[in-house]
Amino acid sequence: YPYNVQVSGNTTLRPARDDQSYSSTTFSVANNLTIDAGSEIYMDYGGDNMNIPLIVGNDLTIEGELSLSGVSLGDIKVGGDWTRTSSGNFYPNNRAVYFTGNTDQNVSRTGGGIETFSYFIVDKPNSGTYVKPNNSVGDPTDITISGTSGNVLQLINNGSLDLNGRTVTLDANSSISAAGFIYVNGARTITNSQGINSGKFEIKSSSNQNEP
Repeated sequence: YPYNVQVSGNTTLRPARDDQSYSSTTFSVANNLTIDAGSEIYMDYGGDNMNIPLIVGNDLTIEGELSLSGVSLGDIKVGGDWTRTSSGNFYPNNRAVYFTGNTDQNVSRTGGGIETFSYFIVDKPNSGTYVKPNNSVGDPTDITISGTSGNVLQLINNGSLDLNGRTVTLDANSSISAAGFIYVNGARTITNSQGINSGKFEIKSSSNQNEP
């Protein structure tokens, strides 16, 4: 599969095709994937859903639009940094984002803001590595995890979560019957490298103030 991919020129990429003949075809980029402003990747276009994940070996930059699949397994796996610019849109569609890199990975909204995921999975091969929201000047990023069933935050394999002085929110508990869970399969860490006076891990429900 290709090394670097840049989707540009107001292109709309429909990987499953309208007859879904490619819905199970390998959909991978070995290194960086950039979606330019005005261009889109729709893994669910017109109900033609991918049933395998998009795999990005290194950095993902969303300046246009990325929509994950509407069916099981149509997730995305990213080995590098996740960046969405002010012109970009991301539609998680109740699918998972896996962070799978060998080293630390950053989640960034250019200009600052909140990046929302349905399912947030830290699945890294090396211990002592982290996924963390960007806390740089000009691009302060918070993370919200909004899935309402199953294990919405998972720390599996190796690697952990670093708040990095920002806020990570599980807004996933609208009722007893609609609740998101945290899953770990070993000794994992939710830490804050910026010290005790910054950084926050929240569990709340915006839709039902009587929960979680």
